[in-house]
Amino acid sequence: MVNVLRIIGCLAVTSVCWSKEVVVNFAVVPSESVVEISLSTGGSDTQVVTYSGLMRALVTYDEQSLLPERFSFLDGRLAVSDSVHRLNSTITFAGLGTFDTGLVFTTEGVAADFVTEGSFSTFDSEGNFLNPEVHKTIINEGRAIVAVTILGETTSQTTEFAAEPVEGEFSGEAYLSIEEIWKTDVSQRLRFTLTYNNGGESSSPLDGTNATIRTVETSAMTALGEMEVRTDYGEWLLDRGLDPDNLPGPDSYRLPLPLLYAFDLPLDATTWPIFTSGSESPYVGLHLPSRGLRATVIPEISDSLEPGNWIPMPSEFYIDGPQSLSYGATGIAYIRLLNGDANFLRFRAEL
Repeated sequence: MVNVLRIIGCLAVTSVCWSKEVVVNFAVVPSESVVEISLSTGGSDTQVVTYSGLMRALVTYDEQSLLPERFSFLDGRLAVSDSVHRLNSTITFAGLGTFDTGLVFTTEGVAADFVTEGSFSTFDSEGNFLNPEVHKTIINEGRAIVAVTILGETTSQTTEFAAEPVEGEFSGEAYLSIEEIWKTDVSQRLRFTLTYNNGGESSSPLDGTNATIRTVETSAMTALGEMEVRTDYGEWLLDRGLDPDNLPGPDSYRLPLPLLYAFDLPLDATTWPIFTSGSESPYVGLHLPSRGLRATVIPEISDSLEPGNWIPMPSEFYIDGPQSLSYGATGIAYIRLLNGDANFLRFRAEL
């Protein structure tokens, strides 16, 4: 199902880009995280936990290059498998003395929400979009239990995250790649791959003792989403009241629809922004849209009008090179005409 929210045009000095904004539903691929808990007084334990969950994100990307530009979590839920870390150490307790101590750190049913504070984050030069000031996690389900055993006596403390949510910042790096699975002139199916890598470390004192708890987490999480979207041409057709999947015949308009799109002309256009000049060295000039061509235009030549007898115009006949008719080009493009009475010229939009 097509799930495009809107298309955003952006104009540079010499080129045009078209950014598309979509809502992507991601599913977390079962992923593992290695968590090590250690004490400054000695003793450590390492356990592996797994992630699962779903999330929705608002993604903006460039339609031509498929490079992501902006990212925002709309909502998401990440569940973490239960874990138990058991440590033994010799710890000094203030006012009590020094004892051989057993500690057990347990998590049960922990789950967290993804939150984007503000509108979105952008991608840096390395492709990382994770911004701790924008992206947050809120642990609001499950519990954490710390049990301490001294001389055979055990005391424990439980934190219920539903009653005491814990807000945290994302650490590490997150990347988004977009891959085209298939494409037609009017639609394409895309795969979105979100990769999160975290090598976070934190330390906190064990209250009332000489020990410090150190937690090191190494995780790699992947989430995938696929969706079908309209191409820019498909959106252009929809905006003009046409059904991209059921277009009228080729003779319904004075000019071919792909060329009307490339030059961003109205459907009822009867003339094309073209002129000829010169006698000894004749040429054709094309006035290009001020916002740039929406598709690359290919001149083709033939010595007859027979189907299958058309070939691309040789590059030496572009006065300013083939790039003068490429996607995003503006200004005037000039093409030198071939000598001879039996040469024909036509133009094709490359969608």
